[in-house]
Amino acid sequence: MKFVADTMLGKLAKWLRLLGYDTIYEPNLPLKELLKFLEEDRIFLTRSRRIVEENNIKNFYIVKSERFKEQLSEVIKNLNLDTQTNLFSRCSICNTEIVEVPKSSIIDLIPEETAKSFDEFYQCPKCGKIYWNGSHTARILKTLNEIKK
Repeated sequence: MKFVADTMLGKLAKWLRLLGYDTIYEPNLPLKELLKFLEEDRIFLTRSRRIVEENNIKNFYIVKSERFKEQLSEVIKNLNLDTQTNLFSRCSICNTEIVEVPKSSIIDLIPEETAKSFDEFYQCPKCGKIYWNGSHTARILKTLNEIKK
C-alpha cells in the first residue's frame, strides 16, 4: 500500500514512512501536481472532503481526527496496516528506502558517544540521513504500542 498525503498531514506522513509505507508528502507542491502521484496506485490521505469531491479522487481516505496520535491510530485500524514487517525501512525525511552501512563509512558523521554505543547503522542513499536504534527508537515503539491499545 502506498500513499500521498496532503499538506495537512505532514506528521502522519512521517510516521507512515517510519512504518515502512511509501508515502509522498510534498507540502510545497501545488495540489494538481500532488494528485499526479495517484497515477502510481496510491491512496490520497486528506482531512478535506472538498478536495476529494472537487478533484474527483477515487482512491482516498479522509482522516477525521485533528490530533496526530488519533490520526495514526485511525489510519492503521481503518486501512488494516501492518505496523511491524517494514518498520524503520524508509527515510522519514525523503521517503527513500534506507540501507545498512558499515560504521566506518559514517564514523565522522555521527556523535562520538553514538559511535561508542552502537554498531548497527543505516543511511538514506538519497538525502544521507543516518539512523541507528537509539532512545528515539524506543520512543517510537512506545507511541506505536499506545496507539494500538
